[in-house]
This record gives sequence, C-alpha cells and structure tokens, in this order.
Amino acid sequence: MKRYFARYFIVTPNCISGRYKIERGNPQGWKFLFGDAEISLIDDRKGLWADCFIFAKNLDHAEEKSKVLIENILGLIDFTTSSYSSSSFVSSYEASPDLKMRRYK
Repeated sequence: MKRYFARYFIVTPNCISGRYKIERGNPQGWKFLFGDAEISLIDDRKGLWADCFIFAKNLDHAEEKSKVLIENILGLIDFTTSSYSSSSFVSSYEASPDLKMRRYK
C-alpha cells in the first residue's frame, strides 16, 4: 500500500469559519480521520477544498476511496444544514514520504 493525495473542490453554501472570516483572508478548516485516511476541509470564497491523504494499492483506488469518504462527509453536512453540495475532482498524486519524483494526474 502506498500513500496518495487527492484534492476536490466542493461547491456549497456551507462554510466552516463564517463568510466574514473568509472575506478577511482568515479561512479555517476541519480535519477528519478515518483509520489511516486524513481528510481536511478548508474554506474558500466559493465553497470548500477537500484534501485527502489515503493509503491505497494504486492511484485509481485512492481516488475512489477518497471520493467515497468525502461524499459521506458532505452527505452529513448537507443533511444537517438542509443544503446541497457537489464535489469535483481536481488532482491526485502519490505522496509516499520516501518518493523523490511525482507524477501528477
């Protein structure tokens, strides 16, 4: 198993720190830990960034696993706030600590 990084952008009316702090340039985030997977949601003016570090057998598997975890988090947020969010894949790469060269997808 290798460590991978995947990034998604989430279009949503929800925010973590409040729109005032985002406009002032002080965005905040939440970190979720699911076993060995680490997901961070970070405020943006138009939604949220979702950064995921995950262990998987290959890059495609990492993208699938990260998407499932992120969509589960979004489902809970949308349910509790009665809102709608949509996520879109941005990029991914292998992020093993000993890796010297990275290929971006």
